[in-house]
Amino acid sequence: MERLINALDETINKSTICDFNEFILKYNDVSKWTMHSDYCVGDKNKPNDVISFIIFPYIIEFSDWKEIVNSIQKKDLKHTRKIEDDFCKLLNEELFFGISFILDKKSVFDSFKDKEVIMPLLDNYVKLVEKWQDASNDKTYHKETLKKLNLIKEKSRKKNFNYKLLGEIFIVCFLASYLKMLLIKGNENIKLFSWVSDRDKITTWNGGIHNEIFHIISESLCIKKIENYQKRDVKTIYLSNDVEITFLDEMNRVADYICGSLADFDYSNCLVSAQKHCELIEKVISDNKFISIIQCNNQGFSRIIHNKIT
Repeated sequence: MERLINALDETINKSTICDFNEFILKYNDVSKWTMHSDYCVGDKNKPNDVISFIIFPYIIEFSDWKEIVNSIQKKDLKHTRKIEDDFCKLLNEELFFGISFILDKKSVFDSFKDKEVIMPLLDNYVKLVEKWQDASNDKTYHKETLKKLNLIKEKSRKKNFNYKLLGEIFIVCFLASYLKMLLIKGNENIKLFSWVSDRDKITTWNGGIHNEIFHIISESLCIKKIENYQKRDVKTIYLSNDVEITFLDEMNRVADYICGSLADFDYSNCLVSAQKHCELIEKVISDNKFISIIQCNNQGFSRIIHNKIT
């Protein structure tokens, strides 16, 4: 993990961190923040694997956002033929910071596909939670976490265990944890944070184990990278997959549209499969300093810039 953190730091701490901190400064007095995400990974019909995160300051009630989005763009990207101009305008109102990761066929995350890498990571997480449990006054959460982690280890002995999917969960949780760390490090007024992901195999597998993995990685990373983090008492809300979240689709729709368009954009010839993707690339993503795109290759990370056609 240390090697990945250093490699990501090397790229993020250039233009992206300047844009990110500028965005955070706009909402420096906001104490509640949410992060939403969507993924297009393993789709053979798309040229890119993409993991997208959208970070919102809590300045609009969820119910109001739901109403606004549904009044403009009611459906997810795959069920939409036309991108409304008002929706593009909304996405340019500087209400969020978006960061997407495009994973090349060969990337620094390739090792997460291997059992020999995944299982030692899982063992380390178990040891870390055991350490936290010993130091905690309330041991209930840690006991439940250990129970879930040990269940994964037990299931891993079966021949059909899905190491590939567990590796994808590690990747997504690592990136989500890194962004949480950047946000909390950049805004000392944050008191409440939540990550609400789109529901798919990554978040539903084995009872939503991604919540526990995210908690372990993000807490470790924040303790390591943020001075006096534990004294700040930032609360993180974890939402269970078995709870119906009425605002989920609308809050994740921004991530869905950005992720879907980047997954469809063929960087080898700058072509897309449909006009809707072209409109989003041109009207929302291009020249938008509050939408950052990070390419992940086998050498490390680099930022991709989209410029408007003049």
